[in-house]
Amino acid sequence: MSITQSPGSAALAYPSRGVPILPCTWPAPADLPHFCSCGNLNCPTPAHHPIGTLTTADVTQDRGQLSRWWTAHPSANLATITDPARLGVIELRHPARPDHVLRLLNAHQVEPCPLLLAGVGLLQFLVQPDQPGAEHTQAHACDGGTLSRLAPGTLVLLPPSRLMTGERVRWMRRLHQHISRLPDAAVLLAQLSEFVEAGALDDPYPLLTT
Repeated sequence: MSITQSPGSAALAYPSRGVPILPCTWPAPADLPHFCSCGNLNCPTPAHHPIGTLTTADVTQDRGQLSRWWTAHPSANLATITDPARLGVIELRHPARPDHVLRLLNAHQVEPCPLLLAGVGLLQFLVQPDQPGAEHTQAHACDGGTLSRLAPGTLVLLPPSRLMTGERVRWMRRLHQHISRLPDAAVLLAQLSEFVEAGALDDPYPLLTT
């Protein structure tokens, strides 16, 4: 699932990894995005909500349905949802460079997991879902950043979806295995929390945020 793939081809590839997919709105016009493709000039979540009357309940691994959706909407962004049965996401909003975060995790020998760069200063780690009763609220906050678990049913854009900035969502660490083999969230969350509390994410060359 590279950023050079068409959205339709990528949508048809994800089910082989156990990832259900849903078509979402996209930035328009394509060359200089200013608006959400839904046509609402005041869209609260531009290029980040299901198309038309679809809802998160319509997410599917049915390639026939996916093919029909992307035949009708070839530019559609693609997303999955967090799911208490199959997918959890830890989200880090911080101006640290993604490669700085990866170096820290590697240095502490944290088990690798698929990692999305979902915008400037926004990293999303794909992990096993939380155990029943786990908190889904913000875990930690620090100057310039937050660390949180995403609640079940949250829409998560996948590569090669386009953002309103003109950039694409991309993998920092790819989803090489089936989604059922994602690592447990506890160790990663504990380590990221330690980084936040210790100020270890304060990269000497941070990204500029808008």
